Amino acid sequence: PEAWIGMGRAYYLQSLNIAGALNAYETAERLAPQRTDFYVDWYQALRVGFKMEEGEMRLRRRLQAAPKDYQCRFLLARHLLENNATPE
Repeated sequence: PEAWIGMGRAYYLQSLNIAGALNAYETAERLAPQRTDFYVDWYQALRVGFKMEEGEMRLRRRLQAAPKDYQCRFLLARHLLENNATPE
């Protein structure tokens, strides 16, 4: 999974291949379904790939696994404000 996570990050950060980044993260999840440490990076690639619902799901799953991941909390709050804004 480490190699696939690294490939996903490289593809995303270099804006080379968003579909390749998404595929790499999906493969990493299949190989290590208990890991969520790369979900914030995966969310970023999903956001760029216009897969907002999947991205939100990954952020929520990450917070279940690591409630003190404050970067994840921030990204989920921003995501909700930008995509699901309600008076509340």
